Amino acid sequence: MKCESMMMNLSELEMLNLWKLHHGYSTPRRDCSLERDDDAELDSLLLDEMRAWYANLLMTASPDLLPVEDVTKDCIVTKMADGMVEMKLPGRCVRALAVRLTAWKRDATAIHTAGSDADLRQSVEWLRGTIQHPIAIADGGNVLRLYTVPTGATAAAEKVLCVVRPADGSYQFAQSLLGSL
Repeated sequence: MKCESMMMNLSELEMLNLWKLHHGYSTPRRDCSLERDDDAELDSLLLDEMRAWYANLLMTASPDLLPVEDVTKDCIVTKMADGMVEMKLPGRCVRALAVRLTAWKRDATAIHTAGSDADLRQSVEWLRGTIQHPIAIADGGNVLRLYTVPTGATAAAEKVLCVVRPADGSYQFAQSLLGSL
C-alpha cells in the first residue's frame, strides 16, 4: 500500500542540494561565507552520480516506494501472428508491473525478460500463455510481447501499470529511501 504523504517530490536542484548534504559536500551552516570556484564541475559530477542512482532506484526498488502510473491510454497495441500482441509503452516507463488485455481473465504481473525460460516456452503452442494465465515478455526498448489473445478477440489494453520517470524531470520516491543516498 503506497502512502502518498510519505512520497518526496524534488526538483533536480532540490535533489542535487540533498545529494550534496548526504554526501558531505555542503553544510547547513549559515554563519560564515566560503568562496569556491569548482562548483560547476562538482555539480556536473554529482548530477551524473545522482541520475545513475535514481535510474537504478526506478529499476530495482519496490514499486510501493516509487511513482507508478496507469499508462493504458498512452500504449500502442498491435495484434501479431499466433495470438501474440506487441505493446509499445510510452518513453517515460521504466518497468512494467502489471498488464491486462480486455480478452484476458487476469493481469500478467510477472514481467519476464527476453531469452528467459518463460520467453522460450512461448514458441511452443501448448506451453504459451493463455487468457487465464497470461505471459508478458519485456523485449527492452519499452516493448512488451503479450501471450496470448484468442483468434477473433480484440487486442486492447485494459490496464498497464508502470514505474515511470516523472514527466517534469523531478525526483519522486518514498522518504524511506533517503537512507540509500
